[in-house]
Amino acid sequence: MNKFIKNLTLANKDIIEKRALALSEDAKAEQGVLIVEFETELRVLKRKLMDLEDLSPESKVTLKATKDAFDAKLWVRDLHATKIEIRLVEEELETAKETYEEYFGATDEKEL
Repeated sequence: MNKFIKNLTLANKDIIEKRALALSEDAKAEQGVLIVEFETELRVLKRKLMDLEDLSPESKVTLKATKDAFDAKLWVRDLHATKIEIRLVEEELETAKETYEEYFGATDEKEL
């Protein structure tokens, strides 16, 4: 039987299943991309936090904090905002992973 005839005679369930599989693969890939984006954002924020917390001396006589006219108010607010942003991104990442597992982690048809 040629492919044209085979496609014409596919049962409704078979057609729906093929389309559902294609859509599922797209959605699964996008959910994976979302997770990678949150992981990347989290790494960037953690490096920013490390930079903010690094107040060590740049030399034996100079503190890094005093080198560039340290603004305590600005530093405190930036530190706080970065920590809050880290918490939010961690929550977003956790939710994205849970969603991935919920929608795409099931391999047994009974779980679906």
